[in-house]
Amino acid sequence: MLERSCGAVVYTEQKGVRQYVLVKGGYIGLPKGHMEEGESERDTAVREVFEETCVKTRLIPGFRRWVLYHMPNGNDKRVVYFLATFENQEAHRNPDEFLKVLVMEYPEAIRALTFENDRATLRAAEGFLQRSKSKSRATSVAPNGGGRKRSNTGRKSKAASQGGSKAGKPDGPKRQG
Repeated sequence: MLERSCGAVVYTEQKGVRQYVLVKGGYIGLPKGHMEEGESERDTAVREVFEETCVKTRLIPGFRRWVLYHMPNGNDKRVVYFLATFENQEAHRNPDEFLKVLVMEYPEAIRALTFENDRATLRAAEGFLQRSKSKSRATSVAPNGGGRKRSNTGRKSKAASQGGSKAGKPDGPKRQG
């Protein structure tokens, strides 16, 4: 049986420093949870992030990544991750959840994550944000472009239409707890 979950790589910027939000239960991972009947992937991701971290996020267009792994109960699980940001809020443990909330900079977050699938997803998100930042700097100083920014958020890449993301292809089936 295939279980489906959605979540997000969640970040905020404080004093020019990007910090990522992780959750800790039996392992340290990215916020995620099961889809409810009739719910879209995006809606699931936003709801689950809020339930686990108490922050209202905004999804960043252009990033969608999925991982597939085999669980100890014999089921396969597919998790779709988006990229989400928030401002002027503090991520913290929801008293109705059993998860602890951690907020840390990228190098510490990469080391803290328990599973390689999550590390690969965080690396892809960080790369996406770095490329986005570089593109916006380049378009704002373009000599003949008049500083006009172009956006391709309305277009879907081949990788995205096949379940990957512009930030990277899916990891494929790897075991994750």
